[in-house]
Amino acid sequence: MARKNSGTKRREAYHRQGPGALSRWGKIQTMRVISLPCPHCQSPVRAAKSRTMSSMMKEITYQCQNVECGHTFVATLEVSRTVSMSAMPNPEVRIPISSRAFLAAKNQMTLDLATV
Repeated sequence: MARKNSGTKRREAYHRQGPGALSRWGKIQTMRVISLPCPHCQSPVRAAKSRTMSSMMKEITYQCQNVECGHTFVATLEVSRTVSMSAMPNPEVRIPISSRAFLAAKNQMTLDLATV
């Protein structure tokens, strides 16, 4: 039996693990996949495709993995509010600020003024 090299073993491990990427050290970096179950049968779904609608919204087409159900549906992923302020804000983007982020930013401004 032929012996597999370490690169082949890492690739096989990657494919067994599912979503993720190999780091340059060969370790698997897993990504958290945000999804929801099929609304009809509650089985897992997979994202089949996505379409960017704007810089703040994307439509995602999901397919139910239950072959007996077969439901395909479109869901929307949208930026709804800021939880932590950006260090590089885009002046063209308007995102509502959560009350907690607003208070944190206000307190930070007060602290900065107090140290001057």
